[in-house]
Amino acid sequence: MSPRNSYLDRVVCHCLQVGEATLDALAEEAPFHSVEDVVQRSGAGDGCTACRRRLCEFVSASTSGA
Repeated sequence: MSPRNSYLDRVVCHCLQVGEATLDALAEEAPFHSVEDVVQRSGAGDGCTACRRRLCEFVSASTSGA
């Protein structure tokens, strides 16, 4: 579902150490509907906010069913 290579678990949010695998698992439970949804459910993007552009990619992938 995520915009990533399936064999890597890259850190998306360095402030809170949230990785792609965590975001994938959450998106499988229920699709993300907005960046704020990602922030509330994972904590990612709630620090310096530098990763929010990347979180938008997860929202797009989640809502498109990719």
